[in-house]
Amino acid sequence: MKGYKATYDMKCMGFTYEVGKTYSIDHMSICSHGFHFCSRMEDVLNYYSLGKQANGTNFVLLEVEALGVVQSQGISDPKRVTNKMKVIRVIPEEEYKHFRDIHVLNYSGYLIYDNVTKTEYKRNEKGMVLHIHNEGGVTYTIEYNDRDLITKQVSDGPLFIQTRTYEYDDRGNVAEFTVHNHCKENNRKTYETVNYSYVYDEKGNIVDIHEDNILCPFPEDRFRHTKRVYDDKNRMISENVIGSVSSSKVMEYDDNDNVIYLKRIYGDNLKVEYRITIE
Repeated sequence: MKGYKATYDMKCMGFTYEVGKTYSIDHMSICSHGFHFCSRMEDVLNYYSLGKQANGTNFVLLEVEALGVVQSQGISDPKRVTNKMKVIRVIPEEEYKHFRDIHVLNYSGYLIYDNVTKTEYKRNEKGMVLHIHNEGGVTYTIEYNDRDLITKQVSDGPLFIQTRTYEYDDRGNVAEFTVHNHCKENNRKTYETVNYSYVYDEKGNIVDIHEDNILCPFPEDRFRHTKRVYDDKNRMISENVIGSVSSSKVMEYDDNDNVIYLKRIYGDNLKVEYRITIE
């Protein structure tokens, strides 16, 4: 099955992908572990923002072929996962650049991709997108700081309004990230407000994440704290999450920085453990 996979600097979920190589995993689960892709190019861009990122990495789109078992969450969800994938080629920007403006927000609520050519844009003097309106009934507005980093995104769709705000540290890393969702069917009452804060080490790795779901009615589910540990090659080797359901993750790598072993523990019982091979 042919498909498309997005990466940053050819990396995704601990893998450094190479054209022509085949990757296999002995256990897979959609949105958790395995090799994820979409059958349509435009659907892949639903999950990633294009171009150069705030952390200095660059978006790279791959054409891939699923050679093993393929799973999905249903017809309405374009994401797929397979236990065996071959990387065919790197897709040049010219083949997907007509999608790039829509995905500056990295948010696709109610977008109708078949009508992307009828989307209207407003830009500033630098060519950066300030306003987007499409026939799917969604209007986007974007604000930037003096470093051209996004500080606010508002997505106004048929059912709800989502507002995202960003604050950055001196190195351009996201330090605070807040999401507000307002449901139009309930007089635009805010039904979710989540705040994330990030701490980085001297090499730019995220070592600490605090998540606060401010309006969550269940106190035990409101907070989540994540701590990460990296080796001397800036590879994450462990992650511990403390919350209503705690979890932990341990990883091992080969000499090319690919994850070859991963173990996840959820709560007190569920454990997922698998190894990956590269041909």
